[in-house]
Amino acid sequence: MWRWGTIRQTAHVCFTTIAVVGVSTMLTGFVWWAIGGLPDIDVNHIRRAYWTLRTALIDEVLTNPYLYLGVSAVLALELLVPARENQNVFSFGLRMDAVYSLLLIAFRIVLLPIYLIFLEQVYRNYLAFLTIDLSSPWPWHIRFFLGYLAVDFIGWLHHVVRHKVKVFWAFHIVHHSQRELNVFTNDRVHPVDYLIARTVRFIPFLMLQTSFDLILAYLFFHELHDRLNHSNVKTNLGLLRYIFVTPQSHRIHHSIHPGHIDRNFGVSLSIWDRLFRTQYRRYDEYPDTGVPYTDFPNEESGRRFGIIYYLAAQFAYPFQRIWRSRRRTLFSALPIAR
Repeated sequence: MWRWGTIRQTAHVCFTTIAVVGVSTMLTGFVWWAIGGLPDIDVNHIRRAYWTLRTALIDEVLTNPYLYLGVSAVLALELLVPARENQNVFSFGLRMDAVYSLLLIAFRIVLLPIYLIFLEQVYRNYLAFLTIDLSSPWPWHIRFFLGYLAVDFIGWLHHVVRHKVKVFWAFHIVHHSQRELNVFTNDRVHPVDYLIARTVRFIPFLMLQTSFDLILAYLFFHELHDRLNHSNVKTNLGLLRYIFVTPQSHRIHHSIHPGHIDRNFGVSLSIWDRLFRTQYRRYDEYPDTGVPYTDFPNEESGRRFGIIYYLAAQFAYPFQRIWRSRRRTLFSALPIAR
């Protein structure tokens, strides 16, 4: 008879295998598709879709004045109510993350639309039978509310996946490595981690037939909210903490202390962590952040080299980590060592 622990380990192996194989297949298929390896490519459709997506991303993320006002407001809060009082607002960590932010903006505008179009074509050709039609005669505000909940739950789920799957965590380490949380830390993301997140997240969007306008509205709100949550601001938002993720709760998620590991996965709403019992329920703790890996090339550890050196070293680190663990199966059912 199987024990509960054996069942959990087997489920972990199966889930990890499916996740890694699925994402790897998508990324490999994208490269093949991009070089013309797949037939029936409607070039005109791709060109129109690309420019539509690119224009929308520029309007919502790059040229929207409210985003710059929001960033300025967060910087002001870091000056007025810092969680880590001895941290310089314009620290070396902020400058490092600002470079990540610039690279991410270029990536999102130039390359991301192409990848999303690829995912949409794969879904339309092979996975359309999974579609769940939510475009009922319900009033728009009900559909918007349900769509918002669905989009945010998908955000929570893909965050959990990037922590629980060992291969994905190797790339997600880069995001968690920042010891000086700041307004640009949410953009400290390895390119592979970013594609993994979009793959895990975009397919459910298509399944639920979530409107593009809703996705853009959610992304814009999330862009501002996430900058606040990753910043050096001391607040738990009072009663709103029972609904929304806060700077305090997300700092717990980035904490280097063992008691805070794998807590507070929420992206915008905190209800999913409460529902699945991953919420850390002390709201007055503001721990140090980072990862407990002495071999990680963190820029705060020495600052003997320039930003470009640390950027290259951090991009290379996940591949080095995976290579070093090649003798230990990446599909291991053992708990992930953090």
